[in-house]
Amino acid sequence: MISKILLVFVGMLLVPFLFNTSDVPSPQDFIEEKDILLGDGVICVYGDYIVGRIADTKSMDPTVDSTSTVLIKYTQDFDDISIGDIIAYGDAEYGFISHRVIKKYNDSVVVQGDNNMFPDKYKVHKNAIAGVIVGIIY
Repeated sequence: MISKILLVFVGMLLVPFLFNTSDVPSPQDFIEEKDILLGDGVICVYGDYIVGRIADTKSMDPTVDSTSTVLIKYTQDFDDISIGDIIAYGDAEYGFISHRVIKKYNDSVVVQGDNNMFPDKYKVHKNAIAGVIVGIIY
């Protein structure tokens, strides 16, 4: 009987760690409906965008995977980036790294992969950010 009670108690302590029940800020809207043209099996989006792939780190699984093609909105203004946005940073040649912004400072952000238990140990400087992921094609 005591072992069953202990198991239930330990299970109650682990549930918050196994299942993230807190509300996480969602990415903001970057593409206005007027800038999307739906055609005969084709979707066109007007604006400054990069089509890219993400580095195979598994840190954003299952939201974004290395096999996913992403649409990255080039952001010139650091003020356009908000907590909850998924940013792409790094090098297009080797694959962008994508993580979610969880904290923002004057010239950098703290990011965390959706599949990671802890934030990254380093801040991402605004000059290293290629843009914000606004679309994921699976």
